[in-house]
Amino acid sequence: MPPTQPPTPAPTPEPAPTPTLPPLPGLEGPTIITDIANRKLSDVTIPVGTVVLWSQLDAGSHTTTSGTPGNPSGLWDSGELARGDSFSYTFREEGAFRYFCKIHPDTMRATVQVAPAG
Repeated sequence: MPPTQPPTPAPTPEPAPTPTLPPLPGLEGPTIITDIANRKLSDVTIPVGTVVLWSQLDAGSHTTTSGTPGNPSGLWDSGELARGDSFSYTFREEGAFRYFCKIHPDTMRATVQVAPAG
């Protein structure tokens, strides 16, 4: 009886890009809107040149700040966003950009994954 071969693991799929909208008035490129809600920030995957527009839907204040708690990168910082406020940033370079809420740094963290355009 021949030896059995272990099953070949399936390849890990690449994250699917987050759907984008055409440029919105006042913004310079294709746009995705991601909500700050239920004390959560969202991971998103976008192509280079995309604008991320964060909409703050919670009753309390939040921020979207590039980097990690205790180590902000200085790339962007929304300042405090009250309910109904929004903030946008255009991603012009590829890479993984971690971000967090300065007010809730222990629980609100996420990543914007920026892939090559096209």
